Amino acid sequence: MSTLIFEFFTVFILAILPQILSSFYPDEMRDVLSKLPGNWRFFSTLPSRIGVILLVLYISASRRDDFHSIGLNFQQAASPLALFATGFLTGYLLLIFVVSRLRSKKVKDQIVNVRQRTMAGLVYSPTAGVWQKLLYFIDLWLAVIGEELVYRGYLILLLGSQTGNLYAWMAFSATLSVVVHLYQGRTWRVAISHMFLACLFIFVAVITNSLFAAIIPHLVYNTVWLIRALRNKPTEEATPQEIN
Repeated sequence: MSTLIFEFFTVFILAILPQILSSFYPDEMRDVLSKLPGNWRFFSTLPSRIGVILLVLYISASRRDDFHSIGLNFQQAASPLALFATGFLTGYLLLIFVVSRLRSKKVKDQIVNVRQRTMAGLVYSPTAGVWQKLLYFIDLWLAVIGEELVYRGYLILLLGSQTGNLYAWMAFSATLSVVVHLYQGRTWRVAISHMFLACLFIFVAVITNSLFAAIIPHLVYNTVWLIRALRNKPTEEATPQEIN
């Protein structure tokens, strides 16, 4: 039990707490950060991105069922249920981009505002060069993988199983998912959107016992979102507060 507690606080301090704190940076600080050289964020966050991934993998490797404890099971990922859940969730998330075109001007204006806050919070610029934009994608992919490993793999699949309190860890994970995305806007719309998405990722991970069922739709959705955001065409954007 003492090892479990030590591991949890290590993950919380190194992987979760920095994200919580960054969600509450004042706008003045974000303005200062946005004026730093283009690639500074990528190279400053790269060690932590990779460190979080390696930390969770290391913790899971110490378990009897190895990486399976966090849902990294290729055989399970290839099961009919996991494949269906992965495809269905991916299709549903991509449908958001289509539906967004039917929204009212007022809602689209709100979308533009949140998109701008999201891009500013990530320190991504639509005017960046090709190589710098490539770094944006790498940064985003590493962030998604780390997020799924921590919030769905470690907190739910591993701790939920080992402590026997699956639902409590599901609620804790979903709440954290909302908090760490508040940099996109501290509104009920943003909170509800992220709570809904977090519940979707949790649901597919739990019913399939495969983290790939959450990682793949998450990666596809965020990749498409970033492509569209970098094109800087607000009227065609999907709901940016739903980027996770």
